[in-house]
Amino acid sequence: MQKARKKTVIGLLGGSFNPAHAGHLSISNYARKRLGLKQVWWLINPQNPLKQSNDILPYDQRVAHALKLIKNAHIKLSHFERQNHLFHSYHTAMRLKSAYPHYQFIWLMGEDCLQELPRWYRWRDFMRLMPIAVFRRNMPMASKNKQYKRKNLTADMKLLRPYQYPNKKSRILAYQRPPIWVVFKQPLCPLSSTELRKNNAI
Repeated sequence: MQKARKKTVIGLLGGSFNPAHAGHLSISNYARKRLGLKQVWWLINPQNPLKQSNDILPYDQRVAHALKLIKNAHIKLSHFERQNHLFHSYHTAMRLKSAYPHYQFIWLMGEDCLQELPRWYRWRDFMRLMPIAVFRRNMPMASKNKQYKRKNLTADMKLLRPYQYPNKKSRILAYQRPPIWVVFKQPLCPLSSTELRKNNAI
C-alpha cells in the first residue's frame, strides 16, 4: 500500500500590520524552525473589525512597508483577505482551507492577540478550524509605555486549557486535530506597531 504524502505546512500570520516590523519577522522565522513550515503567509487585513478605521494606515502603505521587510521566499505577503472581501479570521480560515486543500495550515499569533481572542467573531469555531501557535512578546518597550500587560487567561479561554499542546512536539502540531494550540515562551522582539506609529518610524 502506498504511503499517503504529508501535506505542505503553511503558517498564517494575520493582522493589520500597522505597520509591519521586526517582531513580525521574528515570529515568522521562529515559527518556520519550530513548526516545520514551508512558508509563512502574512495576511494583511483590509480593516480590523476590532480597531477604529482612523487608527489604521492606508492598505497600500501597509503593504509597501511589509514588502520592504520581506527578504526571502519563505515569507509571502498575501492579499487573500482583500481580494475576497474578508474581515474576520474565521471566514479567512474557512476560505483558505477550501481554496488550498493540499496545504495544512497553522495560525500564528502574538500573545496579545490571544488575550483578545474571545472578542473575535465566532472565536470558538475559529479554533476548531486549524491548530494555533502563540508567541510571547518581550516586555521592555510595551511595559514602559503601559500599553501591554500580560494577563491571565479569561474564563472562556480557560475552557481551552486541556487543548494546549506541548511545544516540544510542535513539529507535528499541524497534524493534530483542532482545537489545539501551543505557546512558545521564548522572548521575542519587543517592537510595537503602535509605538512605531507614534514615533513616525515608518
